[in-house]
Amino acid sequence: MYRYETGGSPDKVAHIIFAVLATWLLGYRTANDLITAALFAPVPDLDLFYRHRELLHNVFFIVGFPLVLLYFAPQIPFPADLIALSSHVALDLLSPAGVALLFPFSKRRFGLGLVRSGVPTLVLVIFLAAMVFFLITK
Repeated sequence: MYRYETGGSPDKVAHIIFAVLATWLLGYRTANDLITAALFAPVPDLDLFYRHRELLHNVFFIVGFPLVLLYFAPQIPFPADLIALSSHVALDLLSPAGVALLFPFSKRRFGLGLVRSGVPTLVLVIFLAAMVFFLITK
């Protein structure tokens, strides 16, 4: 059973679809870029069991981790990993639980409370992807 804010399968799928869609919409359309986006989209949820939505859901990680990778692993497409991490946090900002964007300096969470995590998030992302597909194929 899926529990609220556990990073269940619907969330993982939603984060991957949204990251690939955002990467593609921002003009990074090579297979390398899109695969990188798909692989990096679930990374922030590695903090699931310790300080979830704090440790890896803040601006310092979102920007810092891709910059570290750019230095130590320049073969990883920099824009795609940055977009994937940013899109993950952007989706989580829509939930009531929100994210601690300024952690470790502040534990205050920001959240819009527009859509619950899990299946509702996945439905929203699939709807957005369908709209984009409809608009670009017309």
